Amino acid sequence: MENLHKFIDDFVASLPTQVSYFYRNGDNRAVAHCLEFNLITSGKDRADAEKRLDTLVRAHILYAFMHQNIGSISKSRAPIHYFNEFYGSDPRKAGNLWVDLPNEGKLIPKRAANDGAKSGARAKVMNVLAFPISIPKMQPQQMTAA
Repeated sequence: MENLHKFIDDFVASLPTQVSYFYRNGDNRAVAHCLEFNLITSGKDRADAEKRLDTLVRAHILYAFMHQNIGSISKSRAPIHYFNEFYGSDPRKAGNLWVDLPNEGKLIPKRAANDGAKSGARAKVMNVLAFPISIPKMQPQQMTAA
């Protein structure tokens, strides 16, 4: 249980303090790029691309959380020239990205789940993991041409 709490603390501490969404106009599509995780997607317009990128970023964070892989969170940044271009475009806060970390059994040590404890005790351990996190989203005022 103590290791589980340490992992959660370390995982949340490894998350970026904000995510930067950079947009470009593509071939009849809007392209969205999350610089902190180097994730890219597209949509029919900027709003659609942002919605898709929100989903992709949440999935990336949840996958790392479920597999206890802090490295995939802290080592997947876009190259620096994207950040330079982003911050040269007058970014602004665009709301928050909410991520609900689930109460999945994969993070529960097998010993805690199988040490003869009642299922209610296991459920209590699982509830520790159910909490939302919020990461501010930053984006430029205008889209950049491809």
